[in-house]
Order: sequence, then C-alpha cells, then structure tokens
Amino acid sequence: MLLSVNPVIRKEMLKRFSHIHLKSLKERIMEGLATSGNALCAEISDVLKTEESVTTQRDLINLLAMIGTDEAYEIIADNVETASIDLKMIILEALSKKQTEYAVTAYLKTLTDSNENVRLKTLEYLTLYNDLKILNKVNDAVSDHTFHERSLDEKRQCMMIIANNSSDIKKSYLYEIVEHSSLLKNRKFVETQAAAAMTL
Repeated sequence: MLLSVNPVIRKEMLKRFSHIHLKSLKERIMEGLATSGNALCAEISDVLKTEESVTTQRDLINLLAMIGTDEAYEIIADNVETASIDLKMIILEALSKKQTEYAVTAYLKTLTDSNENVRLKTLEYLTLYNDLKILNKVNDAVSDHTFHERSLDEKRQCMMIIANNSSDIKKSYLYEIVEHSSLLKNRKFVETQAAAAMTL
C-alpha cells in the first residue's frame, strides 16, 4: 500500500513514523514497511542523508536491518563514517544482526575510530567473524606504537581476537609481547603484556 503513495509523501512518512510513541504500533508499522524489501531502500537512504533526529535515524537503520537485503545492509554500512557517535553505536548493532561483507567493511572503518567506545563495540562484534582482513587490521592495531596507550579492555579484546582466530605464527606475536623485557617498561606496556598473557 505504501509503495502506491507518491514518493515525496512516502519520504515524509518515513521521517514521521518514528514520532509514534506507542511502541507496539511503531513495531507493527516497521514490520509492514520491512515487507516492501528493496523498494524503500533508496528512499530510506535519501532520508538518512538529510535527517538530523537521532531517533528517526535509529528507526530507519533498524528498519533497514529488518528489510535485511544486501542493499539494505550496504546503506547501513555506508552511513557509518559520517554518523555521530550515538548513531555509530546503533549502526554497529544493526550490522551485527547479519554477517555480510558490508558489515566487515564498516567494522574495518570503525576499528580505528577516534572514540574508544566505538572501537570497543566494534571489537565486540568482530569476535563473531573469522575474516583475514579483520585479523590483519587487528594485528596492525596491536603492532602500532600507540597501541600501548589504549585501555586495558581494548587491548584484551584485540588480543582475544588474535588468539582465537590466528595461526600459531600470529599467536607467537602475543608470546613476544609477554616475554619482552625492557628496563624502560612503563605502566601502559605492562598492561599490554598482561592483556597478552591473559589471552594465551
């Protein structure tokens, strides 16, 4: 029924449905919209580009995840770089609902995000994957000279991904970190050693 409505009116409806406060009604509308498949994806993408309300953006991202097609997930992933921190967290959660190449691409971008919470959420979802590109990116992060400055949680999650998905050659890097001795160790490096030791 919605597809027979004028496209301009459809876009306005997509902007406004998130203002419905009755959760059960909103969910039923979203379920109905999701049955349209790719037919609404382009219009949802257009609305996302101009919409400023995080609530509306969240609902549209969740609607795309409910549609669940490759096109829908591509649109979700395409929005990750320009999104606010709050929206990035919503996008990461939506992408976690289905393992796709678009999710991997988005995770590779957010793995180096300037916000620690975004990086931690990314690492949480990366544990679901056994992908060489992801593993190489995590290895690069661990090898970077600034890695020791990251939080203990982030170090631990990176090392868990390496330990759980790597060959023995990659794991040997973790052993090197643990066994590295230096008279000039600082507290951050000791944390890194501890994180590596806990994963082995």
